[in-house]
Amino acid sequence: PELDFFFLEGHLPAEVAPEALGTWRVALKPQQRRAWQYFTLCRDEGAEPANRWKAGHDAAEGFQHVWEEALRESRLAGGFYASVGFSQGANVAAALLAKQAASHETLGLRCSVNLCGGIWGFWSDGCSMVTGESAPSLPLRGVASLHILGLTDPYLAQSKSLVEGYAPENCERRVLEHSGGHTPFPLERPQREEIMDEVSKFLKKYAE
Repeated sequence: PELDFFFLEGHLPAEVAPEALGTWRVALKPQQRRAWQYFTLCRDEGAEPANRWKAGHDAAEGFQHVWEEALRESRLAGGFYASVGFSQGANVAAALLAKQAASHETLGLRCSVNLCGGIWGFWSDGCSMVTGESAPSLPLRGVASLHILGLTDPYLAQSKSLVEGYAPENCERRVLEHSGGHTPFPLERPQREEIMDEVSKFLKKYAE
C-alpha cells in the first residue's frame, strides 16, 4: 500500500552520537549535520558504557512536546497505524503508545517496529514517566510489535527490556535477531535484505 510518513524529531539540539557521526559525514553537508534530542542527557563516568548516559530532568516536558506534535499531525493526516523507531526513537514510540493507551485521545497507532530499540530516559522506576491520570506506563497491551535485535549491540539488554514492554497476550510480538550491532539494519547485505523484507511484510499486514 502507499504509505504516508511523519518524521518525529526531538525539540532539544544535541550533538550527533559518535556511532552515527561517520554516516552523517558521508550523507549530509556540514550545515545539515544536526541532531535533536527528546530530553537532555547527563554523562555518568562511573557507569558501564551502555548505562553511561542518564536523562535530565526535562524528560516529561520533552515528551509532552513530542505528544502534542504527534497528536496535531495525526489529526491533520487522519491518524497513523504504525510507529517505526530506531534506538531512542523506539523508546519514544513506546512512550507515545503508552500515552495513547492512558489518555482519551488516539494517534491511531496499532503496531510498532523497533530497530535496536531500548528503554531509556523517559521511564522512571515502575515504568511510568509522569504522574497524573493519563501517565504513560508499561507494559503495552493490544499492540502488535516487531523487534529487530543486534546480538553484538552494546545496548542489547535495553533492547530486551523494550521487548518485555509489549505484552504478548492476544497480539503478535515477534523478535528477529541478527549478528550485527547498534544499527537500524544489519550491515551484511543478505541479512539486511531478509530483515527489511520481514519489516515490510509486518507493516503491510497491519496496514489492512
